[in-house]
Amino acid sequence: VSERADKNLPVIPGVLYHSEASKIFLSEEAPATLCQLYDGEDIERNYRYLQRDKDEGKNPPIVIKAPQLSAVFMTTQAALERVIQREMLEGGLFSRLLWLREELRELMPFPKSDKVGREGLLHRWTAWSGALDGLRAGHDLQLDIGLDEPSMFFLAHTLFERLKGSMERESMEASVSLRAMPHTARVAAVYAASRLNVHTERNPETGALRTRIVIGEEDIIRAANFVLRSFEKAMQLGGRAQVEHATVETKRQLLLKRVKETGRAGLSRRDVYGVFYRHCTKRQLDDLIAELEDADLVVQASMPSGNRGRPSLRLFDADVWEDVAAIIKAGGSTTTQ
Repeated sequence: VSERADKNLPVIPGVLYHSEASKIFLSEEAPATLCQLYDGEDIERNYRYLQRDKDEGKNPPIVIKAPQLSAVFMTTQAALERVIQREMLEGGLFSRLLWLREELRELMPFPKSDKVGREGLLHRWTAWSGALDGLRAGHDLQLDIGLDEPSMFFLAHTLFERLKGSMERESMEASVSLRAMPHTARVAAVYAASRLNVHTERNPETGALRTRIVIGEEDIIRAANFVLRSFEKAMQLGGRAQVEHATVETKRQLLLKRVKETGRAGLSRRDVYGVFYRHCTKRQLDDLIAELEDADLVVQASMPSGNRGRPSLRLFDADVWEDVAAIIKAGGSTTTQ
């Protein structure tokens, strides 16, 4: 990053691309380093060969000043689950990334080739890049990107209210949701820049005209939809990894919380396995349920299936069991209450 830096810029930009993210995350130093790069903090490289070059007067790039890193990683869920550590989930790196899972739309025997589409994309990119250079040269385009009033209102009120409940929880969900608003602003800035949404305004301090890219309402809404989709995928992926590394007490509390959320409907045995993303053996699950039953926190009952089939086991919150028993005795169904 530092060796390719442009000394005329106040920041050092860089691009990191890797086709297998699990290889990066195998390194114990990767989470802390990537967090530093994401936050834009100056990074001092204390390598012996750099210090030797400095002592010889060669002036090597020891410090990476104000890095701005764009990174794209790819991996499979199985590969990531094998290497992900608690430090990555709890130390902040997981919430700094936007996680997206590819959905299979159409299965084909060979990769699809779209040369015309690629050529069109390159032409648009060339035109956009030329227009941006023209704005920088002829209109003194500012480096900062602003938000108009509707987009600011959407970010500070609409999106905040949508995420507020998740932010208040003491879990990985809170750390991921707290990053959602900054992620949305950054993605919206990319959208605004891609369509060159340029505003010219007068500097209130100097009175001089200045031109800068401004995020509009359509940019912020589009970005929010993208980030919320990523938020959902992050919770699925992080939930699996978190459960795999969870202690017995954490699993017990997680199961009790899920049982209470279901109310009178209760949890089927299949649903109980789903709480732990199947990172729990039958014996471990039986032990967890037995401990909760011994503490009078849950009740496990055999329920009629309703179609003359075999009765099924369901797990209920002990606080609502009396209501559930009364409904069953009256011939009702708890799953429709």
